[in-house]
Amino acid sequence: MLPNGTSADLAIQTSLIQFDDETLKDCLKTLSRIEYCNIEQSIRISRLAIQLENPLSLEMINLYVTLSGNDFPDIFDPDNFRHLPKYPFLRDFSITAVDQPFSVDPSKRSNLPPPDLSPIDSLSLDGKLSNAHISQLIECCRPLGMPILNSDSGEGILTALKAVKSPWLIQELILRGQSQLPPSEYLQCLNRFVSIKTLILTRGCVPLDPSFYRYLRQLPLEDLTFDYRSRLSSSGVLSLVKGSSRVESLEQLQLDHVFAAEGTYVTSREDNDWMLPDWEGEVRRSQCEAVREAGDRVGVEVTGKALEAMEIEDRFEEIIASLRIED
Repeated sequence: MLPNGTSADLAIQTSLIQFDDETLKDCLKTLSRIEYCNIEQSIRISRLAIQLENPLSLEMINLYVTLSGNDFPDIFDPDNFRHLPKYPFLRDFSITAVDQPFSVDPSKRSNLPPPDLSPIDSLSLDGKLSNAHISQLIECCRPLGMPILNSDSGEGILTALKAVKSPWLIQELILRGQSQLPPSEYLQCLNRFVSIKTLILTRGCVPLDPSFYRYLRQLPLEDLTFDYRSRLSSSGVLSLVKGSSRVESLEQLQLDHVFAAEGTYVTSREDNDWMLPDWEGEVRRSQCEAVREAGDRVGVEVTGKALEAMEIEDRFEEIIASLRIED
């Protein structure tokens, strides 16, 4: 049974899928004082949570749901969230979309006016974002921070960015595009966001174009992360922490573009189960060291998986050297 009378964080797991819908509704009604609800791995419970006429909890602040295209013609249709205004304190809303159709039948779209979701000031969208309702959904909210825009298409990221009506209010942005975005159109969208303090980028959202790094240097950035497999420019990254045009507000630069992991055995350089870093692209080990040294000189903490990969690589080389001595 779910906890009752508590404001503690809660993650609803798949252990409840054995119940029918009515029993599940009764269980969900016991969440009378929950402030944070992260519904993981259960599409059915997520569907029930947003369709209940009475809110799960009047104290709900954060609600994260996973929705399926098998239940909704268009997951991002604002009409699907018509009951959310009943949560008076809801501020952080996250949608992960799965099983989305390639196209949406216009006849299935609602003719009702969109709901007022303006109290929501932090919105996360994960899925295929290139559809007609993305713009409407974002317009229904007043997102001051968009923690995640995650899409398998560059078009989806651009659609969502263009839909933000007050981009100068956004201070936090996470962009996770799987395919490379067209640099000129992407930068045109980004240039509207001038107040970003926290920025996390991955893969296709990191162009090599020098104008991209000029844009970053104009932001009041405090925390910047380049995520796994980001294609980085060595001169561009170094310019963020070195020189007269560096980002003076920057406090932390996280380089996660390279990954490594220790194994359990090493008998030779060829026979081992270690995952060593693949220093492809421009920002290799020597460039990471130069960025870290430049960051140290100006008080920027340079961290991340790439720095950890350097340490793992050093330990591996020490083991290899010890094996040679033993031979």
